Amino acid sequence: IAETELTQRQWLAFMETNPSPVRGMELPVSQISWEQAREFCRRLTEQQSHEGHLPKGWIWDLPSEAQWELACRGGIPGSFSGALDSMAWYAGNSGGTVHPVGLRAANGLGLKDMHGNVAEWCVDWFSSYPTNVPVMIDPTGPIWSFAPTYRGGGFKSPASACRSAARSAG
Repeated sequence: IAETELTQRQWLAFMETNPSPVRGMELPVSQISWEQAREFCRRLTEQQSHEGHLPKGWIWDLPSEAQWELACRGGIPGSFSGALDSMAWYAGNSGGTVHPVGLRAANGLGLKDMHGNVAEWCVDWFSSYPTNVPVMIDPTGPIWSFAPTYRGGGFKSPASACRSAARSAG
């Protein structure tokens, strides 16, 4: 998990086009498909491996939902990893626009922008959690379903969509 959302500058270092409707090199890249996000990770892995920055066999990829939620919570139980207004750009404080990454408070792991600004893709495909299991530890999604999962909410999202446990199908 990166410290902040991926900036348009970082995206353009590996990808040919910037699909973001609002442009700015320190703004998060947005409006990318799950496939484009995975391709970015593949290219980053290729470059980092070639330059010797990644241990052999390691890859960059999207986080699983369980990894994303653990990182988002930052060791804090509850709906958010801190006071939402200080940690997130969401419908209640964003002014209806995306903001540069890293301007809000970090969570307990030093990660910023986990709540709000733009939603983040997870590697898992979306499905309902099983109801017959009392506690799930590191759940994995199905091999395939109708859509991949995204987490975190965005600058137009209500607070409820920015909760650490909130999840949506892309």
